[in-house]
Amino acid sequence: MNERRVSGDGEFYDSDAIGENAGFRIGFEEWEEERGGRGRGGRAGASLRPLRPRPRPVPRPRPWPRPRPWPRPWRGPVFIPWGSEPTGGAAEPVDEPSAPPESEHVRWVQSSLNTIMGLRLPVDGVMGPETRSAVRSFQERAGLPADGIVGPDTERALIDARARRPAPPSELETFEAPRLEIDEAPPHAAQASATSFLVRGVGLPTAPALSVTNFLDPRVQRFVAATRPGRAVTELVVHETETWSSADTAKLLQKRRLGVHLILGAHGALTQHGDLGDDIISHAGNHNGRSIGVEVVNPIFERNLRLYTRVRPHGAPLPWNRTIAAGWLEGGSYVLPTPAQAEALARLVKWITSPAARGLSVPRRWIGVRGRNFAMRLVPAAERFTAGIYAHSHFSARKQDGPWLVLYAWLRLEAGLTPGEAYEEAARSAAIRGTEVVMPECRVTPDRLV
Repeated sequence: MNERRVSGDGEFYDSDAIGENAGFRIGFEEWEEERGGRGRGGRAGASLRPLRPRPRPVPRPRPWPRPRPWPRPWRGPVFIPWGSEPTGGAAEPVDEPSAPPESEHVRWVQSSLNTIMGLRLPVDGVMGPETRSAVRSFQERAGLPADGIVGPDTERALIDARARRPAPPSELETFEAPRLEIDEAPPHAAQASATSFLVRGVGLPTAPALSVTNFLDPRVQRFVAATRPGRAVTELVVHETETWSSADTAKLLQKRRLGVHLILGAHGALTQHGDLGDDIISHAGNHNGRSIGVEVVNPIFERNLRLYTRVRPHGAPLPWNRTIAAGWLEGGSYVLPTPAQAEALARLVKWITSPAARGLSVPRRWIGVRGRNFAMRLVPAAERFTAGIYAHSHFSARKQDGPWLVLYAWLRLEAGLTPGEAYEEAARSAAIRGTEVVMPECRVTPDRLV
């Protein structure tokens, strides 16, 4: 459509017509009719004299609305949960409020004193005279001022003393999550001990220096999704939890309708939540039908350590205190498992891949190893169902957990390093920017586990 402009006398003209027909002009009324109106004035045949536009009336200001009264303040009780649980990198809401942080800290002190000094203090969270006296006795043994107050120095001494002493099975945490519906166990399974590995309903003795409590103990929850009687079990999958305790892990798995065969606590104690041979548990996608899953309690990310100090400022100190730079992990920093956890996993791998694990067929084949390189993330060949030992990160591009622990087990079982050497070598070699670790040469006499 041609552009129309207003001339000095109030008439409109066609700019595109200039040059061809410079004298052509169009009046306001004709332009208005062409636009679809009837001209200014509202009736046909009005004067052709262009009228000035009338100014629009200024609207009258509306009265300012009266302010609404503020709601009356709530004077009832306010319920604030004491803590929360971590899940993948964020805190999960707690279903029920836990005990006050002070009581939780006292319970940790009582449990530590029972473990270190062989006492039988009631783990009730009350700092009574008996607990105070035990604290003074421990402080005298540790060369600290015997004032009965658990300050930073006493806490550090308790952590060190507890780390030097292996956690006994009696230290097992109570799992408060409700038990899932399960089929009745075979008649001969009831004869098995609660401190043995249950495979095909038969209790098998554990490896040396490895403590386990299975689901025959009423405190341990059992997870079952399906059963696989007679089917070969050929894979072991290592996970890490992003939680702070075995109890938190069991609750989180229950909430997500998942599960795992074994949970490895911070002090190296195992709990068995499913028959290693007959129970299929949802933990590894398509690998569930032929695998055993072990979940190692570890915050993994530094943000989870900071989260713990924020939501439980007076909680018991966490045993994870060492991190490394890790380019293969989101955030670039990895919280190392405790030495007790790493050694317990190596012993578990040795037992599961040995003839002592009757009813299982897991070979000592390391899926992440290619020559002298070890993969910390996805292994393309792991999509195929190959018998062997996996980290969770080996067959899922979205997962990052498990490879450091598998690397430590390889250094212990294949390279023949001592526990201290393997821990330091795994920490040094995994502090890389990429996703491939160069491993040392194997020694002449590997597998120095006793």
